[in-house]
Amino acid sequence: MDTFAFMASSLDNLVENLKKDGKDVNSLRKIFNNVSEHYKNDEQFLLMISKGIYPYEYINNYEKLNDTQLPPIEKFYSRLTNEHIKNEKYEKAINVWNVFNCNTLLDYHNLYLNSDVLLFADAWENFRNTCYKYIV
Repeated sequence: MDTFAFMASSLDNLVENLKKDGKDVNSLRKIFNNVSEHYKNDEQFLLMISKGIYPYEYINNYEKLNDTQLPPIEKFYSRLTNEHIKNEKYEKAINVWNVFNCNTLLDYHNLYLNSDVLLFADAWENFRNTCYKYIV
């Protein structure tokens, strides 16, 4: 919501717009420099340049972070959007869990938070660079 209030777009939309400027992995790495610095493996990098999928309402106490698998798809409901995620997004969440060898939901949670911060940093840097280009 903070990103949306300042940039009039969700982080998901900002990231998807930036991805349109990339033609291949190398050009995407230049656009998503912060993500690229943390994820040298191409498969991991490509997974991290999309907004993550998170079971917001499911995580209502710390103990659930000890779960050793992702919750079922129906637990990925969002009161914010008032909808469940689609199978395609759930499959992506499972893929992220597997590619990054998550052992607990806490591992997945930390990966999600790290990704959000890095994506926001890249969106912000691109915004700043665009402003400089038109001001200078």
